[in-house]
Amino acid sequence: MCYVLGMRRGRSKRLSWDYLHVAIDDVTCLTYTDVVTSEAPYFTAAFIARALCRFH
Repeated sequence: MCYVLGMRRGRSKRLSWDYLHVAIDDVTCLTYTDVVTSEAPYFTAAFIARALCRFH
């Protein structure tokens, strides 16, 4: 038997990445963070829009 990070031989787990976006207001030190599943431009633009709404 072979154990690698708790996985059993013959079984594979699909690994995925999550991306953490962070926006920080320099004046007030407020932060806004969001975890998304893709680094596609659409998700980044949506994060910026949400961050701007949060800070205004």
